Amino acid sequence: MATMSEYLREKNVAPSGRFHYAIWNLLANKAGAELLNDNMQQIGAPRFTDADHALAKAVQKSLGREEVGMPTALTPLAPPAAAYTGGLATDTADISWQAPTAVLLSAAYPPGIPNHNWGVTATAATRIGHQALLSAARYLAAAAVDLIEQPDQLAAMKQEFKDRTERITWTSMIPDGTQPPLYQPPAEFLRETGQSWPPEGVTWPVPQTVAAEPLGTTGPTLPPVT
Repeated sequence: MATMSEYLREKNVAPSGRFHYAIWNLLANKAGAELLNDNMQQIGAPRFTDADHALAKAVQKSLGREEVGMPTALTPLAPPAAAYTGGLATDTADISWQAPTAVLLSAAYPPGIPNHNWGVTATAATRIGHQALLSAARYLAAAAVDLIEQPDQLAAMKQEFKDRTERITWTSMIPDGTQPPLYQPPAEFLRETGQSWPPEGVTWPVPQTVAAEPLGTTGPTLPPVT
C-alpha cells in the first residue's frame, strides 16, 4: 500500500495545506478483548447510587433523552461491525499497529446524550465519573496481573498481532513536509511580545488542500469463531 506522501507525489498534490490529523483504523486484538472482558465480568459494572441515577436522569431530561439513569450491567462482548461505524477520537489506532492493543470503556456519563456535550462534562466531574475511573482501573489492573502470571495470555495476544500484521507495513499517513496546524495570533499579542508573523519557515496563508488520502486497512480477516 502506498504511503500518503507517495500518493500525493503520484497525484502531484502539494502537501502544503492545513493538515490536522491522519490516523489508521484501530487494529483490534481479539485475545486482548476477551481477557479484558473476562475481568470486567468478574469485577462487575460500576456501582451507582440512587443519587447518581437521579442526576443522570435529570441530565437526560434536560437534553430531551430517555430518562433511564446510569447503566447497571456490562455491555456483552460482541464482534466488531463489518464496516467502520465511528469510534474514539484518539491516536491509539496508530499504536495498535506497533503492539497488541485492547481497549475498554467504562460508563462515565449518562447513556443517550451526545459526546462532547455539557452533560458529559458535568457528570464526569461527579461521583459518576469517579466510579467509572475506579472501575476502569480495576479492570486494567486485573488484566495486567493476568498477563504477568499467565504467559500464555500474553503469547496469544502477540501471536494474533503477528498474524494480522505480517503483510502490513505501518507508515505515517501525514505527508512529508507538512507544517503544524498553526493559527495566527491577534496583532496586539504580536506587538506586545515583539514577534512577527509568520514564523520562519512557515508558509502563510496556508494553501487549502482537500483531503485525498486512501483509507487504512484493518488487517486480514480472522477465521470465524466457533
